[in-house]
Amino acid sequence: MIAAVFTYIAGVFILRYFIGEKTFWGKRFLKQGYKILLSRRFDAYLMDTSAVCLASLLIFMFCLHGKDTISSIGHLTVCVLLACFALLLLCGRLLEKSCVFYHGQGLLLSRPFQPLHSVPWGEIGSIQKRPSAQIYNILDRNGRRLAWFPLTQKTQLFFNLAQKNGVSVCVSRASKMTVNTSDRKLNGTLGDWDAVLAQSAYARNEVVSFVPFPDFMVVLFMDKQLNENNVIAVNRDGTTRWTISDIIKAPRPIPYAALTQKTENTVSVMAVMSRQYDCIIYEIDVYEQRIVRQYTNGGGET
Repeated sequence: MIAAVFTYIAGVFILRYFIGEKTFWGKRFLKQGYKILLSRRFDAYLMDTSAVCLASLLIFMFCLHGKDTISSIGHLTVCVLLACFALLLLCGRLLEKSCVFYHGQGLLLSRPFQPLHSVPWGEIGSIQKRPSAQIYNILDRNGRRLAWFPLTQKTQLFFNLAQKNGVSVCVSRASKMTVNTSDRKLNGTLGDWDAVLAQSAYARNEVVSFVPFPDFMVVLFMDKQLNENNVIAVNRDGTTRWTISDIIKAPRPIPYAALTQKTENTVSVMAVMSRQYDCIIYEIDVYEQRIVRQYTNGGGET
């Protein structure tokens, strides 16, 4: 019985999610080239699922017991349940309209009961990290909050675009977090760079090796989702300086398996080219972001 109930709830949610993605009101902005920085659609679908399940319960009881249902549970209880149903639907609609889009010209803010509001880059004062979470506030030039977003690999694109358009990033020293590295393959911790990695979009990825430089560090992550971008340079404020695919233009995804420092300006990374473990080692200038030389694991130049 319990399994059937959970299966029903899951089925309702999946159906609502499928319908929601097909009928999402903001799709027209996505077709215009906007990207989503923050969306509360998932929360909205949860609210809608709860409303449908509550309505299903009332309909089931009414079909099973007819009008006796109202007398048995009381008119007041029925009114409360109907009010909860209406509230859940209303919350779902409000959450669905809570979105933040962005594109090359700036932000597009969507808030319940308010008209759409466009904010060009010139009106954005700064991006500021909250003290206790991987959440960033977007502030205007008067210090008022325009929007917020979680820092993930997807929103890192917005982060980089904002910096290119002159938006400053403020990360207070008090907000720096310490990452527990006991489950990583490194011996010990990353030292002072723990807090830097914690602020980045790659905080939850497993670190295999890293090379520190004065203003940034180059990190080798071992994560299938990163694929060819598993060697990344991270600035001291947690933003991405460059990824390996920006430098090595490979026609297909290549996993990188080793990272070492060669000189004060260069690192070497080893790319696994095939299942037979044929490897190419690239020596990269981390400042000029270019390949200095490359050779096979046998030592021959390519």
